[in-house]
Amino acid sequence: MRVHVIGLGGAGGRIADRLAADHGGEPFLHGVSAFDTDMAALDSLAALGEERRYRFGDAAGGDGLDGDLHAGRELGEVHASELGRALDDQRPSLAEAFVLVVGVGGAAGGGAAPA
Repeated sequence: MRVHVIGLGGAGGRIADRLAADHGGEPFLHGVSAFDTDMAALDSLAALGEERRYRFGDAAGGDGLDGDLHAGRELGEVHASELGRALDDQRPSLAEAFVLVVGVGGAAGGGAAPA
């Protein structure tokens, strides 16, 4: 089975990055992506190349949302198609399953995941 892992928000991105570090060469892991509003959090991901890290939400200014779930929901709705296009670049149709990793404590992950 080929799995594509999507990390959303700071915690989701860190977990996705760890999976890529620990299992990146294994054939079951088709792809790994991380999406966040916080540029520093994305920059801290060591195993994911820049082409697999996506910052969204210009309104956040690149520094995250400071726990504002309402802002996270709005950004998720506004940027859902953009994030989908970014994911499409990695050919997720080749995956047989997706794992969405979200830390519900932060605004980017917990707010944007429903979108």
